[in-house]
Amino acid sequence: IVVCSLLGAISILNQSDCRIIASRKLENPIFSSPVCSDDQKYLFVAQVSGCLLQISTIDLSIIQTLKINGLLYADLILRKNGQLLVASHNKELFSIRTPFSSQSRSLLRTYIISETS
Repeated sequence: IVVCSLLGAISILNQSDCRIIASRKLENPIFSSPVCSDDQKYLFVAQVSGCLLQISTIDLSIIQTLKINGLLYADLILRKNGQLLVASHNKELFSIRTPFSSQSRSLLRTYIISETS
């Protein structure tokens, strides 16, 4: 079980007794739910500040950080093909290759979300 807080804390809990296995405090608040990679090696966490983190599930160390244009409030979506969809507050939807390697190689596409009448 993974728990994130508005204060920027992230914890991994034992499913049977809710004992804390690992915990750490991040610099910025987390409003969205994290997602876990299919192989359960990585957590993907969106901080409100626009930083998207790839975190080790073993010790919660930050492996890679991507800076996204805009504030991040929406939940992340991990597709079966390994693409991570991230929506920002400034109406952009990002498609990101996982696991992250670098900003230029990981960002696959940016979509502008327009309002229709």
